[in-house]
Amino acid sequence: MIGFLKNVLIHMFEMFKLNFIITYIGLQFIHVAKGIFLFQHNYIVKILEQFEMNNYDKFQTPMVEGIHFMFEVGTKEVNQILYEQMVGSFIFLTHT
Repeated sequence: MIGFLKNVLIHMFEMFKLNFIITYIGLQFIHVAKGIFLFQHNYIVKILEQFEMNNYDKFQTPMVEGIHFMFEVGTKEVNQILYEQMVGSFIFLTHT
């Protein structure tokens, strides 16, 4: 059955070889006898480089806990689109 499906897909989509997937949308897959391991190192590096965060130091908690932020007159506005892209990328990372 699997062999038949492979042949149909090869002819239908002009595919050459149907082996185990190694990388897909930035995710890395390692196939072992007990299952498949998923690594996201390349995707994480890509996100950090995209938002110019790849040279920051590591922290257990990246900010002081319990701090309250207040708006100050004259402060620079945050780029909302960039912020939403960052948050979306990290949410995708945590869900995959």
